Amino acid sequence: MTEVSNFQIKLCADIGKILEQNNVHDVIILVGQEPNVKKYKAHSLILCARSRYFRIGLSADWAKKQDGIFVFKKPNILPEVFEIILKFLYSATVDLKGQEGSEILKLLVAVDELDLDDLSAHIQQHLIKEKREWLHQDPVQVLDIVFRHEACHSLRDYCLEAICASPKLIFESKGFRSIDRSILLTLVKRDDLEIEEIKIWEYLIDWGTAQHTSLGKEVSKWSREDFTTVAATLEPLLPLIRWGEIKSLDFQQKVLPYKRVLPKPLYKSIIEHYLNSSIPIQSTLKARAAIHIDSTIINKKIAAVIGNWIAGTNSISEQNHSYKFENLFRASRDGFNNGTFHSRCNNKGPTVTIVKLLSYNIIVGAYNPLHWTSNGTYQYSDSTFIFQFSDSTSQSGQIGRINNSYQNTVYNQSNYGPTFGSGNDFFINGTYWRHSTGNSYPNIFPSFSTGNNYQMQEYEVFRVL
Repeated sequence: MTEVSNFQIKLCADIGKILEQNNVHDVIILVGQEPNVKKYKAHSLILCARSRYFRIGLSADWAKKQDGIFVFKKPNILPEVFEIILKFLYSATVDLKGQEGSEILKLLVAVDELDLDDLSAHIQQHLIKEKREWLHQDPVQVLDIVFRHEACHSLRDYCLEAICASPKLIFESKGFRSIDRSILLTLVKRDDLEIEEIKIWEYLIDWGTAQHTSLGKEVSKWSREDFTTVAATLEPLLPLIRWGEIKSLDFQQKVLPYKRVLPKPLYKSIIEHYLNSSIPIQSTLKARAAIHIDSTIINKKIAAVIGNWIAGTNSISEQNHSYKFENLFRASRDGFNNGTFHSRCNNKGPTVTIVKLLSYNIIVGAYNPLHWTSNGTYQYSDSTFIFQFSDSTSQSGQIGRINNSYQNTVYNQSNYGPTFGSGNDFFINGTYWRHSTGNSYPNIFPSFSTGNNYQMQEYEVFRVL
């Protein structure tokens, strides 16, 4: 394997040298806009082999031929961005270190246009892992781009999850009033948006009025036409509010002044519900996911996925369970001590262990459906599993259920922390975590060498109720 890998590296390096030898070429690509257009010489054979975009373009005569040379024009891509892409096409290498988040985002847009899925996935993971703080600083710009480019689904999912866990990232950002309505629709529709419904109403009214600069700030002075205009703007958003979760006093103080914005049937249904709570509000959605978890490592979206796994499904999407998670142990609070773990977690029933490793953006964990004890014995349950989330988002979840041919699923030892499997497939000792090579469970931790100790930044244990 090592020799093959070395051969591949040398092959990529040798092909990369062809780009430098531009005296023999059959493609010219004009990149950028006047007066900053830059000419790049390339080779159709390599472009067609590496890019579906160029393969189609060259075969369908998109490019004009001048003296036997194909000529492409890409005025909407910056030369410095295209240089990175061209180097990748020839050498299969890309270096994003030192690049600003905004520049990487421009690169992602160009990569999507050129249909380079593997590079797009790499850039998205880089942004999620290395530019998280920057993503949170300008979420409107990022969302605008990822919603317009279908291939950016990983980055889009990450941004939506981050916003649902911390709605102020978007709703109190400087660019909130300029956000596209389709993005708002996606956000307000989600069941995992952690925000009070009355706050959603206030934000939507703020956004809706901002779309019409002629409107005055005092709603008491709005004309009938003003209400009609705002109502049309908010029409697809209003049914997504969970009206049944808004208290009558909040409705009176914060919604009633804008009642002419509401569709008459909806307004009538809300009033009837306040007068008689047994009458449901028509066309209202179910309450947003009520799952809460007191964790410094995971959000409720990840907790919902873990709950799905406990319920016996492998779903990483909608929550389909009613489990609750009670924090029993937190190492940063209670100490990285195996004895403390047992004193706080023994005989408490089913538990989930969650680990955040130092210097890694990966969460690992395991589920024990049995009581923890300190009697030095193995126990068996076919419901146990180990798991990881490779980029701290719920969509990256991966589960490894117990191999039923092995009876040793959980190990109870007083001087060990949470331990799973023969040979310790998942093992905590003091401040360290390690794993072995898939004895009782499949090896779902390829990023970590077996038998090596990895320092934990934090670990928590939750009772599952």
